[in-house]
Amino acid sequence: MTDCTIGGDLTDNITGLDPLLDILADNGGPTLTHALMPGSTAIDAGNPANPGSGDDACEATDQRGVARPQGSDCDIGAYEAEPEPGPIMNPDNGHWYEAVSVPEGIDWNAA
Repeated sequence: MTDCTIGGDLTDNITGLDPLLDILADNGGPTLTHALMPGSTAIDAGNPANPGSGDDACEATDQRGVARPQGSDCDIGAYEAEPEPGPIMNPDNGHWYEAVSVPEGIDWNAA
């Protein structure tokens, strides 16, 4: 768009940067959404007020019904990105592992 004008209060808007949105898709919930891709400037960039507390605070859930925030603050927009999985440590041997998720049936917190 070359002739687009953004109006209203622009405080805290992020402009001029690629928001790194995925394609419009069924990401769960009743409507299609654009998922936030890793590195999106919208991740954790929402209002830091308690979600659902009114005024300018973000909604308590995203458009899909996912609780906000999933990170340090709400994400901007209709989609709340889930944190990227990080390394996990096996307390039995102290080794760190990269994993997308802990395999079903394994509870490393069990005594």
